[in-house]
Amino acid sequence: MLTREEYDEAYVLRSEGWSVSAIARHLCRDRKTVRSYLEGRRKPGVRLSPEDSLQRYVPYCRQRLSDAVHLPARDLFDEIVELGYTGGYSTLTRALRKHRLRPLCPLCCRNLSVAAQTRDQQGNEHVYFTILRLLAPPPHWGWGTCAYLTVARLSSSSRWRAVLVESDDFPYVVEAIHETLRRLGGTGSAWSLDPSMAAGAGKADRVMRDFVRVADYYDVTLEIDSPTSKQTSQLSGEDLRQIMRAWRTISSTCPLPTAQDRFDQLTARLDVRRTPMPSRREANEQTRLLPLPDSAYPAQIRVMRSVTPRGLVPFRGNTYAVPSDLAGTTVEVRWRIGESHVSIATAGGALITRHALAPPGARRTVTGSREPITPDRRTRPSPRPHPVPCRGGGYLPPSPAALAEAQRLRSKDPTGTQHWPNPQARVCVSDGAPEGSSWSDRSPDQEREREDERAGDRQTAAQTAG
Repeated sequence: MLTREEYDEAYVLRSEGWSVSAIARHLCRDRKTVRSYLEGRRKPGVRLSPEDSLQRYVPYCRQRLSDAVHLPARDLFDEIVELGYTGGYSTLTRALRKHRLRPLCPLCCRNLSVAAQTRDQQGNEHVYFTILRLLAPPPHWGWGTCAYLTVARLSSSSRWRAVLVESDDFPYVVEAIHETLRRLGGTGSAWSLDPSMAAGAGKADRVMRDFVRVADYYDVTLEIDSPTSKQTSQLSGEDLRQIMRAWRTISSTCPLPTAQDRFDQLTARLDVRRTPMPSRREANEQTRLLPLPDSAYPAQIRVMRSVTPRGLVPFRGNTYAVPSDLAGTTVEVRWRIGESHVSIATAGGALITRHALAPPGARRTVTGSREPITPDRRTRPSPRPHPVPCRGGGYLPPSPAALAEAQRLRSKDPTGTQHWPNPQARVCVSDGAPEGSSWSDRSPDQEREREDERAGDRQTAAQTAG
């Protein structure tokens, strides 16, 4: 680097007729450095970083890596060296990381799945889940002394949805989670569960492992709120008052679908009241959620029921027929979430019959079995599929676009001179000779300047040897 004083002195000496080699010897600087300052390619007092020599090769590197994502950096380094790059390999790799020149492969990078791309665009949207206990449900529901309301709330807009379930056991909670997310229109990238959701299901450790599998199935991260921390999953006081007011309006003869519709209408009214009309569109754009899987997590619900004298088994507001000789006995009703049939087995596990599932709360009596009776097998659901990793590594030849970029780089080197495959011709052109000329085609002034440079090089070598 030349300082401002050295540059001014070199400029004055050049105007007096000094050669570049003489000025370089006078300033104890490299000849190429002095020439770059005198020709205006560098500014005095400004030091070039190692990456500055790579700037002109950045378009070629970006084009090359766009065509071949898995191109090794060593092969790319060899290519740009042939194009005139004089920097080091570490400078290239550092620039690749700093400027993110290598794009991510959509096939072998899980973060580029459809859901993950949407997650990157939306940010970290959280869904907070909590469960509320409601006393004295209608007797004809068959839920006992209390009902449970599972609530899902979004962190950004505070919108929430609620689903009524008859128990806080793990299968019922999983079913309610899917229904609330379906009403919200999707899921966030992270879930936060109220600690009571895991504690109320019995064995906390086992339930936590089950919830982790559910989160993997929905491709989200799972968090459990600490009982000692602030309950971020809890609803506001106004929302709780609205829920209790809606629950008190449900009469003892109200069907279950009607009660669920009242909570759906309540959440719709609160959405309109919470968000003003001008900013409602902006709130909807900010609350874009990830898509849900095609079906819910297939957890299995198992409940014990007593057979009525008429040979009917009550389950979810409907009754299912079994042989009349089983009247008064206890049977087990099995239903896997997402299936279209329900199975009835004895207390010992022997399968009795299988019926088509009726809508919850429809008060239907299902008789006759149209489904073949086969043993139920407990299967573990597989997580959502991810793209198969690609095997596109190795060297690939440059594309036409990369070759055009390389031709542009070959047209001029960093000093603004022509590139030639012949080193002798390149030296000839870089010293100022016209394109295609030889040493004898130079002007007398160029010959004298070249001779002065050679004499200066011989004198410097003699002094170094002495």
